[in-house]
Amino acid sequence: MRRAFALLFAAWIAAACGSADGAAVTPAPTAVAEASPASIAALDREDRPLDDRFQKGPDAMTFRTMQQAPALTPEAKRAVDILSPSVTVVPAPYGIDALPTRAASAAELTDLRGSVGGWVDNFIAMLDRQRHPQAGVDPALDVRSMFADTRLSSVVMRSLASPSVYGQPTLTGVGWTLDGGVMRAWGSPAYLDVTVKAVDHGQSDVSLLWRMRLQQTGFWYRVIDLREPISGEWVIGTSPRYSALELETEMRNAVGWYLNNESYSSFRPTGAPMSFADAPFFRARTAAIDDLNRAYAADRFRERYFENVRSSIELFQAAWFGGDGIVTVSVTGRVVETRNNGTQVTTPFVQRLKFLRTLDTWIAVDAQNDDGSWASDGNLALAEVARPHG
Repeated sequence: MRRAFALLFAAWIAAACGSADGAAVTPAPTAVAEASPASIAALDREDRPLDDRFQKGPDAMTFRTMQQAPALTPEAKRAVDILSPSVTVVPAPYGIDALPTRAASAAELTDLRGSVGGWVDNFIAMLDRQRHPQAGVDPALDVRSMFADTRLSSVVMRSLASPSVYGQPTLTGVGWTLDGGVMRAWGSPAYLDVTVKAVDHGQSDVSLLWRMRLQQTGFWYRVIDLREPISGEWVIGTSPRYSALELETEMRNAVGWYLNNESYSSFRPTGAPMSFADAPFFRARTAAIDDLNRAYAADRFRERYFENVRSSIELFQAAWFGGDGIVTVSVTGRVVETRNNGTQVTTPFVQRLKFLRTLDTWIAVDAQNDDGSWASDGNLALAEVARPHG
């Protein structure tokens, strides 16, 4: 079975045998209404720094000292900086290919009823707290945690009964149904359609009904759409909820963190890749990082870092219109190693990677080997990797 290596590890082995590259890599014046001894004295101090115009108590000075970062020597700063590779995003046209989706089965909907029912109870309680706030609970934050778009939360909040001379109405739920759902390629729900009924008890009872589309976020849900009562159309619809700007901005950090695991300095002498699944890619990556850790411990190199890194998107395989999916990226640059004798070996590289993009993170799930094969051997383990993220 082909053994996949970490990014550039094979290139590092080759470079170790090659020749060394020796190249190292003032506030504005305050207006005064009338001259006076006090104001003249103040004007005399206007050219002094603002912090010097006020007497400092010992507590203020202690707090300020605590807030200041400790001074770093140039060597220490370099040891920290090289662990965070700078990645330049190269905007480029990329392909889009939808991953397959399917309707949720009756058995899957049955399994989801428990979590959806718990969410509905919290949804009704959240709406009632808007008019009967609880100590320590931010009503606005409460709403934002339940809705993905203010256009939706505004509609729901305005549908509630208004207060009267008799006081604030009290909202109670009177039933809900799980109408259907769509499942992602890796088996978790992309979204679920739910009908929720409630009654606002006030001077007179007001019956309420919302047909909502819920997106799963980890082990919870949030409202991503509302259905029109007459036409049955969705208010926001199914147009893609992602953009090239979003993907490219997120890609910079994702690639940087991936390369961070293969960067070494005196500030952090070992790498520790996160293994999200028992799958070929994660086993190979862990083994390759362990090899680098042993080489560093044996003083075969003292620094390992990346420079002139550039990355672009080649393909986005959307799991559904919400923006989850697999992003294939191309990364180029140079890896630089400082050997124990002080010489530097610089090796150019080209690497293709695959990331699982979820609502809150990018997770590397595959890397292309030098022979063109992929380290995953076709097993991306998406269900296991995506489980904590939806």
